Amino acid sequence: MKSNPLDENIVFTLAYFGAMNYPLTLFELWRNLFQVNSGRERFSFLEVQTALKNKKLLKSISQKDGMFFLKGDEELVKKRSVAYKISTSKLRRLRKWVKMLEIVPFVRGAFLTGTLSMKNAKSNSDWDILLVLAKGRIWIGRLLVAIVLQLTAKRRHGNKVKERFCLNHYITENGLILEEYNEFSANFVSTSMFLIGGAIYKRFLQMNEFWIQGIKPNYTKEEVFENDVINLERVGFIMMMQESIEFLLEKTRIANLINDFSRRIMIKKIKKNPKTYWKDADIRYSETALVFLPKPHRITMIKEANKRMQQLN
Repeated sequence: MKSNPLDENIVFTLAYFGAMNYPLTLFELWRNLFQVNSGRERFSFLEVQTALKNKKLLKSISQKDGMFFLKGDEELVKKRSVAYKISTSKLRRLRKWVKMLEIVPFVRGAFLTGTLSMKNAKSNSDWDILLVLAKGRIWIGRLLVAIVLQLTAKRRHGNKVKERFCLNHYITENGLILEEYNEFSANFVSTSMFLIGGAIYKRFLQMNEFWIQGIKPNYTKEEVFENDVINLERVGFIMMMQESIEFLLEKTRIANLINDFSRRIMIKKIKKNPKTYWKDADIRYSETALVFLPKPHRITMIKEANKRMQQLN
């Protein structure tokens, strides 16, 4: 479809979110508007609203119950309504389980990402979590979290998926800026939700805001951090317990020993895993980030979005 830049942005945005079975309200469309071409051109809410009345654009998009989507995607409105109800109950259960991670040594934050953070989850979906670990302690941190989740039967593995923690992305408190800048990563951050570590989550948003605005010009971190947060800093008995355990591990140098041992073992396993070498696999490991994505969703998403746009022609 040959059109002006705003029309192209609107169609691509609806195609991208349509690939997630996620129709958008007018405000959501404006806020999440992708920049198809290079640059940081911002379009006002009124400009987007006016564009949606354009006869040429209306040949490609539809509206129902206050939701916008590409022609032929009417069923997405009902799907989103069902997913919202499922997600609400899942979130309640997640918030109870995630509290156990607060006491795990070297855990600094846990941010919900993926379909559940968008309140668009399916009944059998897992809990996608981005974990923030202490500086220099990414390996032992990952090990301890894995042990806790294994003991509580809440670690995703094999066919054990429903309402289990999916931990495929770890970063450290000194590595909060993501390494990839694309539509998926921008959406990953802008639709995330903090569960543990309000203060570090705020820093996370601040440090990624600039590059996100090159992809989503209307994005601002304030709109993401809208839920009421009474205590941004970690306080109370749980934090004291965690700090005490960390002090003992550091004082006795056990932390160093386990961290170094875990690094060697984990890197060896990563290198031996056939999935590491799959085409398009995103497997990264360093002292500030661990990423395990044999089949990155970003590739599937962009292919599906482009397919939807081609069907309009």
